[in-house]
Amino acid sequence: MIEGTDAQDKVIQPVPAYRKWLIVGGVALVVIAIALFTLPMMSRWFQADLSVSAERVRIGTVTRQDLVHDVSVQAVVVAGDSPTLYSEHAGNIQLDVKVGDRVGPQQVVAQLANPEIHNLLDQEKSNYSRLAIEVEREEILNKQQTLENQRALDVATVQLTAAKREARRAAIAHSSDAISDIDLETANDELTSAQFTFDHAKSFLALDQERMDFELRTKRLSLERQGLMVENLERQAEELLIRSPVAGIVGNIDVDQRTNIM
Repeated sequence: MIEGTDAQDKVIQPVPAYRKWLIVGGVALVVIAIALFTLPMMSRWFQADLSVSAERVRIGTVTRQDLVHDVSVQAVVVAGDSPTLYSEHAGNIQLDVKVGDRVGPQQVVAQLANPEIHNLLDQEKSNYSRLAIEVEREEILNKQQTLENQRALDVATVQLTAAKREARRAAIAHSSDAISDIDLETANDELTSAQFTFDHAKSFLALDQERMDFELRTKRLSLERQGLMVENLERQAEELLIRSPVAGIVGNIDVDQRTNIM
């Protein structure tokens, strides 16, 4: 039978009330002291303005633009297209490259043998040379003919001058009854004939010059037309050379060597 819990109980003495008030008052005094100490400093911080020396300040205009940054990388460039080469003309093909070869821009990779185009080109070149010689010959002949026409005009001018002089002499002689009327009329007839010869020579010189210019212009036009034909055949002959449009590697070849392409 339990007699009681007296042996386990401990008497706790109550804390006096004035000690609580001492602790509270001490804490309050510490807070007030800290506030009084920091208040002036915090007041200066709130009221102070930020200042920097002007020598240390750089002023400039701010502009807005795109940011460009170069990136250096290493990679392998793979062509996105694979051009196919072909020819518009027929002939036996001669391949100058094989699959896997590297080629550069405008490098000849194949040639077509077309004797018809080459023979026709040689013929037209020969015709062009012949027409060029004819133009040069025509220019020389025109110069010779111009000199002949000018000589005839000069002779007619001298004859006209002499006929005028004889007509004046005959008129003076006839006024003094030194010559007859027939002699005066003969001198006037010779003057008229000399005048006709001079006028004819002058007109012939101008007309013949027009004729020579026309013939020379016609031959030059023929030469120019022949030159265009030669240029066209040279272009066709150049098209027989199949060139690579870009730099790259030959991927595949669809024709065999010496194949006749139609």
